[in-house]
Amino acid sequence: MAATILIAGCGKKSSSSSTALPPVDLGQYSLRTPGRFQMNDATNQVTVTVTDSGDKKLLLSLSWRANDVAATTATRSLVRDGWFVFAEDVSHIWVFDGGTLWLSSNTDKSQADTFIPESEVDKRCPKKVRDALPERYHKKHVP
Repeated sequence: MAATILIAGCGKKSSSSSTALPPVDLGQYSLRTPGRFQMNDATNQVTVTVTDSGDKKLLLSLSWRANDVAATTATRSLVRDGWFVFAEDVSHIWVFDGGTLWLSSNTDKSQADTFIPESEVDKRCPKKVRDALPERYHKKHVP
């Protein structure tokens, strides 16, 4: 199965303390700056790539492969500073675009992007994701 998600947006970092990222180490399966990582399990693979596409824009590509079957493709903009991508496992990729948190999930049969409402962050997100939210979001939405 293969799927690609492309997310384009601004890559400019703000010097404002309101956009400061908490000093949280998300581990090797995460990105806060352009780069790439790959994660595998027994039957699935995901490749996460963030590249600078020029004009101060970033491009995020999530590509899944499982049993050589193609999955859906979706696009979304990174709208603000403070973005990050974190792979909880090969099938669950958390994307914070600087203002909104999404969970991109992939199974043998489908791929879905789920918006995580502010009220659900504490209940649904792994601790690493909650801790990695930028300070301005963290103060506003996470108790």
